[in-house]
Amino acid sequence: MQVNKESEKQPKVIFSKEEIKDLWKNKSNKIITQLLILIYSGMRAGELYAVKDVKLSDRYLISGIKTEAGKNRVIPLRKEIIPLIGTNILLANMLLTV
Repeated sequence: MQVNKESEKQPKVIFSKEEIKDLWKNKSNKIITQLLILIYSGMRAGELYAVKDVKLSDRYLISGIKTEAGKNRVIPLRKEIIPLIGTNILLANMLLTV
């Protein structure tokens, strides 16, 4: 049996500027805050839960999960999401350096 790989691909969903503005209006919701972090950092969802180190003063964090080259990668943080990071990436195995 052959499976057509083209038909299995899901189209990427991109948020419009208006949708992102609506997300910011509801940033008190933890799920929306995590979405904003993902949108502005370019992280994959799994990387958000695999953060190994955060350097807020230098505006980057270290995470990565998918490939050997992607592990322990430096992810720059835009200034817009810095206030969201401290309250949303406090995980058990993470070293937080402010």
